[in-house]
Amino acid sequence: MFLDRIIDKTPVLNEGTRGSEIAMWMQDKDIQSFAILDDDDDFLPDQMPFLVKTDFDTGLTREHVEKAIEILS
Repeated sequence: MFLDRIIDKTPVLNEGTRGSEIAMWMQDKDIQSFAILDDDDDFLPDQMPFLVKTDFDTGLTREHVEKAIEILS
């Protein structure tokens, strides 16, 4: 099943990192579990165990999906 609409997005901080943007987005939400799928690596240290680092050129692969499922389990 695929979503056909965007539900929400992280804020864009002109001087922040992706990690800061994600932390700001998560701040007021009741997040039980999460995985970060991104081709960048500028995340906060406590977010790194939840990162599935993708590659800009190859995109999302089966291995990335399996790792994300493992993190969420």
